[in-house]
Amino acid sequence: MRMAHPTATAVALFTIVVLASCSEFLPHAAVTPRVPPESTVRVDTAPEADLYEVVPGGPPASAPAAPLPGATLRGRASVVREARARLAAHISSTYRIASGSASQIVEHAYQVGAARHLRPTLLLAVIAQESSFRPEAISRVGAVGLMQVRPELHDRRRRRLGLRRPLADPATNIAVGADVLLDCLARSRGNVTQALEKYSGGASDYSAKVAQLESKFERVAQG
Repeated sequence: MRMAHPTATAVALFTIVVLASCSEFLPHAAVTPRVPPESTVRVDTAPEADLYEVVPGGPPASAPAAPLPGATLRGRASVVREARARLAAHISSTYRIASGSASQIVEHAYQVGAARHLRPTLLLAVIAQESSFRPEAISRVGAVGLMQVRPELHDRRRRRLGLRRPLADPATNIAVGADVLLDCLARSRGNVTQALEKYSGGASDYSAKVAQLESKFERVAQG
């Protein structure tokens, strides 16, 4: 019995020392936040997501669909080629420009439209209203090119987009104009009518005129 007391005391002291040495870690463990399961973590939507729903042709909101069969893809490519050819022929005859120039403008509109999730017919309608498909057009306020962008306002935008050709270059002009239009859409919360009004600087009936032109281009594209 005399040996039991010192042993019990030693065990008690050892326990106190261990607890004291670990006590500095206990508060951190107590406040460590619980990480929610991955399925409950909120992922913010990209700023352009609303525009995709308003401007047809944008990426789907749901998960990507399974790859289409090769025959289906070839069929769709053929439809797009025919639509572009009809548009180029219509623009060439209606606006009296060379067929090669019309084809290039339609090509640029489709490329930029696909890259920026904008309808190519909307871009073509803006071009028709702004410049009647004349790349050399210059307005009385100094706006240049197919989509009438202003060098003092938009040349920095051209450089930001990594474009090396001057603003009057058709491909560059359409790319910069599309970027301006996307900004207008963002500021208008995806409302195309309001965005077109902003793009034009408040020109009277501008959005209605563009809508009428786009409707015509859509009918031509569909044959």
